[in-house]
Amino acid sequence: MFATLIPLSPETMGRIHPQAGRSIFWELDAEAASLVHDSGDPSFEKEAWLTTTLFNYGCCGLSLERSTAARAVATVLWCSRDAAPGCAQLPTAPVSEDAEVLTSLFIDPGFAGVGLEAVLLDAAIMQLVDADVPAVEAFGWRQDFFSRADVDELLEGP
Repeated sequence: MFATLIPLSPETMGRIHPQAGRSIFWELDAEAASLVHDSGDPSFEKEAWLTTTLFNYGCCGLSLERSTAARAVATVLWCSRDAAPGCAQLPTAPVSEDAEVLTSLFIDPGFAGVGLEAVLLDAAIMQLVDADVPAVEAFGWRQDFFSRADVDELLEGP
């Protein structure tokens, strides 16, 4: 498989992984995210967030594209702690003042578990190191999370 890492830019943000284009957990506080899910358009909110973040912060993600695909098979996103109010929902919040946050990694199921996640994370960390970021934080997600009996309650947040 031939694949290319594509830095996120205004020109490439429309080619991110479809799930990355709809997920707003990190980008909005819990109340705003709930309102958007109930009556809004998560894709619109994500596009607005990406546009603002790219303008104010610069590159905030990488996508992995196959040479035969018109969209990414995987995307990793990061940002400053101030651009990720969703972090406040987590028990280990807040993010350290000097840290940037690796917020999300989405990958097509057919490509998961073969090492592409590590490629994306390594590339993201190298971008942040090159930008002289002093610290990087990330949150883990267990694979068996969705089999929990209280998963709906946990996803809804406080």
